[in-house]
Amino acid sequence: MNYNYQIEGLKSEASEKDSIKLFKLGSLLTDEEIHIRISAAFNQLYSDKDINDLYSFLQTEAFKKFITSGEMDEMLKSKFIDIDNQIESIRKDIINQQKKTEPINMIN
Repeated sequence: MNYNYQIEGLKSEASEKDSIKLFKLGSLLTDEEIHIRISAAFNQLYSDKDINDLYSFLQTEAFKKFITSGEMDEMLKSKFIDIDNQIESIRKDIINQQKKTEPINMIN
């Protein structure tokens, strides 16, 4: 989910329109917004009691099993699907634009 890396990688090839979209996406990814989305994932998946139990759980050896299940990773990904979709749309726009501007090799 390293969105800053993905966004930065697209900036150099993006059209003006897509550059504006990328800038807006980057501004959405503040620490506060990331905290809100991660909290929403936890709140959707766990009750307050579950979170307290998890805190205790994190102090145990059994924590290793928790982090290997992948369920939380999938839940977190679902909270950023809008960002993923917009980045993918921009990536496709860039590829399509490159196809339109690629030089044609003419063999004489």
